[in-house]
Amino acid sequence: MKSEFDLMIFIEKVCSFSPRLGKNEQLTASYLKKILDEQGVEYFSQKFEATIPEWGKAELFADGEKIECKNTSLVSGRIDGKDNIVSSFPYLNDAKTNYNINFSPYVDAICTVGFYEHPSVAIKFSDLSKVLKAKNAHGEVEVRKYSYTSENILVGNKKNPKFLVFSHYDCIGNGGAVDNASSVATSMFTIINHPEILENTLFIFSGCEEISYDEHDQSGLGYRKFEENFSLLISDAERIYVLDGLGNSEPHFTNEYSWLEITLQIKQLESVKDKTFLMQCEVDKILEVYHSDNDTCDKMKVDYLIKSSQLLLSDIEKVLK
Repeated sequence: MKSEFDLMIFIEKVCSFSPRLGKNEQLTASYLKKILDEQGVEYFSQKFEATIPEWGKAELFADGEKIECKNTSLVSGRIDGKDNIVSSFPYLNDAKTNYNINFSPYVDAICTVGFYEHPSVAIKFSDLSKVLKAKNAHGEVEVRKYSYTSENILVGNKKNPKFLVFSHYDCIGNGGAVDNASSVATSMFTIINHPEILENTLFIFSGCEEISYDEHDQSGLGYRKFEENFSLLISDAERIYVLDGLGNSEPHFTNEYSWLEITLQIKQLESVKDKTFLMQCEVDKILEVYHSDNDTCDKMKVDYLIKSSQLLLSDIEKVLK
């Protein structure tokens, strides 16, 4: 018998597993499958091996004062100086640089936006002046590689779907409500309340989207693992949707390629870009919480999530006409 599905309770539970990486990502996947089981919804689990950074020590000192920071590095090492201070937006990774200290210009919070192939830490914008004024700055980060079994959870028609709906359930940091519990909740709400959609739609709840050691890129491994097994579904689908960053403002679709490159990191994106659409909320509202501990459940509004589901359903209906 189906149990009641409450959007906010669901999001709060998903966020309780944060940071949703490695073992915590696995706990999140188990919870998603539990909800599907309770609702009597069939699913297919596509498991794959993944390797991610496990962050240890992250220290930064400015003239002896300890600066609050977080590890944004893929390797261990020292930060010797303050010559390489960079904005996290746009994200640039120059492996020839010995280190960097990065910050978000959009919000006074530690935002771990990009991850670098050299020692690096993220700091608050308000601490930037301390580092810039310091005569001496130094720090150290420790990172090790951690391997685990991740999985994509597929719900719906995986034989000949007209529509693919992607959302990732992992997250960076101790939040992950907008990015991306919101989209997982929107997909789950749509599946449970409109089961008829599963006749022509495949929902992909993806693991290991945020960060990985992967020869193609640092993010999107789960999406590329789906692509490895189901590339024909991608090429044959009439429309592809990516849900990423919802719930704290009005949802909308964009087909702008620069956004698609960030949110659907598959190798055949160029060939399917014209039929691929990202659903997200207002960009300024995303930047207020992006990859930071500000990304909490209190930023969510159920009305925005319901509107996101309605927007997805109306677009599918429009394509079918």
